[in-house]
Amino acid sequence: MARTEQDADEGHLHLLPEGTSFQQHPYLYRVLLPGQDFLEENGFSTYKDTVKRIKDSGKAVVLSLGESSTSGWDTTVTPLNRERKAQGLAPVSAFFRYHNYTDLLRECVGEQYEVVNAGIPGHTVLTGLRRLQLLRDAFDRDSLKIRHVVIHYGNNDCLWEGNFRDRWHLQPFRRIPWFIERRRRQLFLPKLNEIVLRTSLVDFTRYLKRLVKTTNDMGAQAILIRPEIPLYWRPGRRFVDLDFGQLARQPGGQKALASMDEARRLWESAINLPYSRHKIELLQAAAELDFIIPRIKHHYVAALEQVAAATDTPLVKTPVPRDADEQEYFVDYCHPRTIINNQIATQTAALIRRYEMKPS
Repeated sequence: MARTEQDADEGHLHLLPEGTSFQQHPYLYRVLLPGQDFLEENGFSTYKDTVKRIKDSGKAVVLSLGESSTSGWDTTVTPLNRERKAQGLAPVSAFFRYHNYTDLLRECVGEQYEVVNAGIPGHTVLTGLRRLQLLRDAFDRDSLKIRHVVIHYGNNDCLWEGNFRDRWHLQPFRRIPWFIERRRRQLFLPKLNEIVLRTSLVDFTRYLKRLVKTTNDMGAQAILIRPEIPLYWRPGRRFVDLDFGQLARQPGGQKALASMDEARRLWESAINLPYSRHKIELLQAAAELDFIIPRIKHHYVAALEQVAAATDTPLVKTPVPRDADEQEYFVDYCHPRTIINNQIATQTAALIRRYEMKPS
């Protein structure tokens, strides 16, 4: 039975007996639970099983690397989980609720490739770079070659999270003595009176270039994806319970919330206007001021396009019509529905075929 975007059949829900999908990780921010190394269309796959399948098939590998838009994530299960919790039932996973672009890419490229979904919700371009390096080393040990790496980052990079900046607050190396790490963190205390995003624009550009270079050094072809975001979405709105009083007490919280309030004023002034360029400009300005939910900002989009041009890396673009509410294009505040995912998969598959046709 094929999954739909909102499959409510109890028999097709992925439950979370542990109550969570993740483990916090000092080097990678977060990882999936043990044995859940990669995502397939309807379940997880271990690293060992994935390697065996690839070796048995002899197929070329397409590695899909990114955050929750890559893995597929549906925050609309949160209200459902509130009801289930009240009934004493296990929560429902936000994975496997709809077809992400990696699922659809498997269909587009056919039997010639193994498409491996290495997406992890919450990751930024820095943690994505680290994950790629770890996977490269593991695949090298197992004599597996990656042919293409599809890369989707930017939304989490533009998120204020209590002035947590990945480069400052994640361990710089996988193994570091605790007393050195404690001392290092003392040098990077959070700034209190400004908004600090998880990735600075300079770092975003630098890490993207390193992602592409690492891919090229592996003998693989990088393909970048430009994230699309909804503009009609109310600033600050999530499907999790945000305690704004608690957020205000975090470093930079008062400024982040003041910026969100300004974003909401702009949004409210525009949302009921008839469609026009002015309306879209107001909605774009509102999205730029909202750092409470993960949505890429226009300077980061420009940096992504510049890196693609400078490194001669193809960039997949899926522009969204803005003349009506984009609900059919997005699951929630940033995750694309099938209509966008299909475009990503189709364009990516075409690029893969084009590169495969080039003479060696």
